[in-house]
Amino acid sequence: MGGGNGQKSMMARQKHMEKQKAAKGSQLDSNKKAMTIQVVFLHALAALLLILFGI
Repeated sequence: MGGGNGQKSMMARQKHMEKQKAAKGSQLDSNKKAMTIQVVFLHALAALLLILFGI
């Protein structure tokens, strides 16, 4: 019927490995994208403040 603890552990390891494969990629790339979005937002905010308040 049911499997033992060893079998359950093996299945858990396999699931974990599959998740790791799916999440593969450079974290630096995603950090660069986030930084670009942040910079664009701050530039837009600065331009808006300049227009509204003449700062």
